[in-house]
Amino acid sequence: MKKNDKEDLVVKLSLVVVIIALSLIFSNLFRLTGYFLLTVTNESLSTGNVSFNAVKNVTIYINIEKTGTNVTSATINFSGQKGLFTGDWFNLNGTNTQPVGIAVNDTYFWVPDRGNNQIYVYYVNGTYLTNWSSPNSPRGITQNNTNIWISGPANITYHNITGGLISSFVPTNCTQDALPANNNRGITSNSTNVFVMTDFTNTLTRICTYTHNGTHVNTRDYTFEFLAPQTRNFYTNTSFFWILTGPGGGTSIFKKDYNFTAIESYVTLYTTTNLVGRGITGNASNLFLVTYNMSDDAVNPTTPGRVYKMHMDPSFPNNTWLEVGTEDGIYEWQHAGKFNLTNNKTADFSARINNFLSTCTAVSGNCSVPFKLHSDITGIIDYFGITISYNDTQAPTVTLTPSTNKTDLGLGMQQALSCTATDNIGTPTVTIYVEGSSVCTGAGSCSNTYTLATSGDKTVKCQAIDQENNNATKTIILSVIPAQSPGPAPAPAPSPAPEPITFPEEEVKESLPLELTPEIQPITIEDITSEIKENKIIINLQEMARLKLSFEEGPRPKPRLDIEFSTKDVPKLKQTVMEIIYIDWHYYFNIGLFLIVLILVINSIYKKQKGLNRG
Repeated sequence: MKKNDKEDLVVKLSLVVVIIALSLIFSNLFRLTGYFLLTVTNESLSTGNVSFNAVKNVTIYINIEKTGTNVTSATINFSGQKGLFTGDWFNLNGTNTQPVGIAVNDTYFWVPDRGNNQIYVYYVNGTYLTNWSSPNSPRGITQNNTNIWISGPANITYHNITGGLISSFVPTNCTQDALPANNNRGITSNSTNVFVMTDFTNTLTRICTYTHNGTHVNTRDYTFEFLAPQTRNFYTNTSFFWILTGPGGGTSIFKKDYNFTAIESYVTLYTTTNLVGRGITGNASNLFLVTYNMSDDAVNPTTPGRVYKMHMDPSFPNNTWLEVGTEDGIYEWQHAGKFNLTNNKTADFSARINNFLSTCTAVSGNCSVPFKLHSDITGIIDYFGITISYNDTQAPTVTLTPSTNKTDLGLGMQQALSCTATDNIGTPTVTIYVEGSSVCTGAGSCSNTYTLATSGDKTVKCQAIDQENNNATKTIILSVIPAQSPGPAPAPAPSPAPEPITFPEEEVKESLPLELTPEIQPITIEDITSEIKENKIIINLQEMARLKLSFEEGPRPKPRLDIEFSTKDVPKLKQTVMEIIYIDWHYYFNIGLFLIVLILVINSIYKKQKGLNRG
C-alpha cells in the first residue's frame, strides 16, 4: 500500500470512530427509537375526540408504510369527558352563513344572521320555512313562546312570534364592550326576565338583568375561567346557565347555576374541525348549538352553518376499550366503568401493528391501521399524544449500468458508469466504487467515466444506503486486456496422402463425340501416381503432366502451385501457372480452390481417355 493510501485509510477510520462515538452519546441522551415518528391520524389530527351516541364503536385510521417497516413503540393518551352530541344535526339555509344565535320552541328554530341582518325560521326538523329582516344588526336571539328579543350593538328589539316589531330598549349598564362591534353579544330569557351578556373588558364579563319590557333589574360582573372576549352567547332555563365560548382552544360550554357558580364544562368543537359555536339554546331535554363553518373564511364565511342537537345532561363514556389492527377480541387498552380519567396512556402496542402490517393489503404502499374505540353509553373520548415510532428495514433497489460483466476491453479506453437507486422511504445515497475507490456519489443516482489505465480485472460496485443505513449493492467485472504485437503465423501441418479417386462412369451421347488432338497421348487412371517429399505434394499424370504444390521459404511462407506439361515434339516445358499468397483465411480458401482445380483436371483427362477408348 502506498503512503498516501495509508494516510487516507487512517483519516477514514478516524471519521468512522468519531461518528460511532457521537451516535452512542446521543442515543443515550435522548433515547430515540427508530428514525420515523407518526403523531397524527389519517385526517392529520394529532388531537381529536370520538363521540359515542347510538353508535357504540368508532374507528379511526393511521397510515403506515407496509414494506420494510418495523414499529418499535406505539402509545396513545386518552381522556374521558361527557358526551354532548346526540348525533342529530341539520344544515342551515344556503344564505344563512353567519349565524350569531339561536332560539327554539316546540315548533320553530329562529337563527339570526349578522352578515345580511336576516332572521331565518326553520321547523324543528330542520326544514327551512322563511326569513324576515331584523331592524338592527343581530348578535343574539331569545324567545318565550310569545315574544322574540333580538340583541344588537346599540339596543334590544322585541317582536311578536311572527316577527312583527313591538318595541325596543337600550340595555342600560351593558352598552360598553371590549370589542365595540360586538356589543350586547349574548341574550337569553326565562319566564320573567331577559339577560344580556357583554365582554365589558378584556377580563371582565358583565351580565345585566331586565324585565321583558326592558326595565333594568341588576348588573353583575364576573371574572370567569375563560377569557372575556371569547364569550359568544348563552342560554338559561329555570335552574342553570350554559355559556358558550370560543374559538380559542375550540368551542366550549360552561354550565353554571343562577349565582354563576361553576357546575361543569365541556369542550364541544375543536379548532381542527373548522366549526365554531356562535349560539346556544335549549328545551326541556336538549341543548342546540349553532355553528359557523369557517372552512372557506374565518371572518366572513360563505358556507352555511349547522345546528347540532346535544344532551342536556351528558354522561361520561363507560366500559371503554381500544382494539388495534385485526379484530380478535384482545384489547390494547380498556377501562371498566365510567371513564372520567385524564391523560390515561396506553401500554405499548407496537407488536399489534407489526402483526397487522404483515398481512394487510397495501394501497399505494401504505396500510391503514384501524384503531377501534368503544363505549357502552353516550360519551366522548379525547385522544392525543399519538406516538408511533418505527424504523425502516427494507434495503434500496439498485440498478447499475452496465449491468453485466464486460470482457476484452482495450487498455486506455474509457468506460461510462452510472447507478440509480430507489427506496420505500426517502432517497438513498448512491456511490460507485472501482477497485474500492469512489468514482462518484449522489442522492438517488450518480454517474461518471472511468479510464481503464491498467490491464486485468476491475471490480465495479454500486452501493446504495438509505436513511436507516439499510444498504444494497450491485457488482460487475471489467476485464482489460494488454496490447499485443502480432507474432509469426504457425507452419501448416503436412497434408495427408490423398486417397485414390474413383470416378463414376458417365455415358457420352453419340451425338456429342469428343475430338482429341492427336498429339495428346491418353492415360489410364492407374497411371496417376502421387508422392509427398518434404514440404511438397507431387501428382504425376504418367509422363504427360505433373502437378506440384510447395511452400516458399520466408517470414510468411506462402503456397506455390506448378503444373508441368510434356509433348512428343516439344521438349519438356516447365511453367508456373498459379501463385497463391497466404493471408489468414485466404489460405484455406486457396487450398480448397486447388483441390477443385485438381479434381476438374483429373476428371477431364479421365473423360477424354474414356472417349478415345470407345472410339
